[in-house]
Amino acid sequence: MKGHLLEVELLSLDSQNYERTQDFFTKHNDLLLQLKDCGIEKSKEESHQVLSIMSNLRPEYSIFVSTFYLVRLATGKSYTIPSLKEFIKSLTFEHDKLIGMGKIKPPKVHALAVHDCSHNKNHKSDLNKKNQ
Repeated sequence: MKGHLLEVELLSLDSQNYERTQDFFTKHNDLLLQLKDCGIEKSKEESHQVLSIMSNLRPEYSIFVSTFYLVRLATGKSYTIPSLKEFIKSLTFEHDKLIGMGKIKPPKVHALAVHDCSHNKNHKSDLNKKNQ
């Protein structure tokens, strides 16, 4: 019963509900490990997992998704879907690129850290001016 619930959760896992790609894949991998502990091995279904993740990506990833399917179509029968590990690496790179282009916002934690660092630098320089 637990395995079935985990499978349903894995299938309904939506990357749009996660601010960071890393958080989504952490949850995804955690569910895979829990399924394995229940005796359900999903590693043989990696291509299905890749396609499932692709279908749930946010609109900002449309070029990434289009390119994936275009390469698949152009390559024909000789095309092989990347491993889940390779796909995660590509999607993480795409996520970072979209942040750099300003298409998606960086996670709040990161934004706060950047804000705090810049605030501290200004604060330090103010202190240095006062001490001089």
